[in-house]
Amino acid sequence: MEQYSLPQTTPAVFSWNTAGLNSTAFLKNVGVRTVFQEVPEGEDAQVLEALSEFDVYLLTGDPNMELDQMKEVVLRAQQRYAGLVLDVEPYTKDEWSAEQNREAILNAYCDQIEGLYAYAQERSVELILCVPYWYDDLGFGDQLERMARACDGMCVMNYSRGNEQANIRGEYQLAGKYYKKLWTAYELTQSDGEGILQNNTYHDQGLSAVTDNYNKNFLNTGIGLAYHDLDSLCEATE
Repeated sequence: MEQYSLPQTTPAVFSWNTAGLNSTAFLKNVGVRTVFQEVPEGEDAQVLEALSEFDVYLLTGDPNMELDQMKEVVLRAQQRYAGLVLDVEPYTKDEWSAEQNREAILNAYCDQIEGLYAYAQERSVELILCVPYWYDDLGFGDQLERMARACDGMCVMNYSRGNEQANIRGEYQLAGKYYKKLWTAYELTQSDGEGILQNNTYHDQGLSAVTDNYNKNFLNTGIGLAYHDLDSLCEATE
């Protein structure tokens, strides 16, 4: 895979709840230095104290978020966080099921993100976007490029076991073109046969399989490693 110069990242983990944050010592043992953490209103101080040895990004996302709501989260992230990780999934909207709606949905999302990025830059808040690995596969390369420009980095939810390198080529090229941070995220959550299929996750293969895949495909590329999510990573290290 052709290599590009990217901003430095450290291994990250997604965390969607605050339970168990007082027992995160194991994260250092697996190399995690960055936490993408969803934090309920009013719990910022406690969470940041519990994760004081990590770079903590405020994690949020809702496909129905409006730009004004996104800006409110930017202001919250500005206070004490390393930045904001936006995990908005516009493709989960009901309207997405009709193929003729998809381009308009993504264009509207790109409009939001471009406005949000300008707002975040004015306030020196780092903005990281979560993107699925398949936008360009479905012909939405132009929209993906708009997203790449309108952020400080992307985390590719690279949930197709064994195909990670091929799936991230387009995002890697864009990250190199615009000098953006880039992570490749591995799913560790147990398959439920519906939203998470067996070929999406490394739950049964274990953490060593993730490490082997990352080292084989991404070591020294500048692409960072991310785990989804904290609860599943904890289970994998037990």
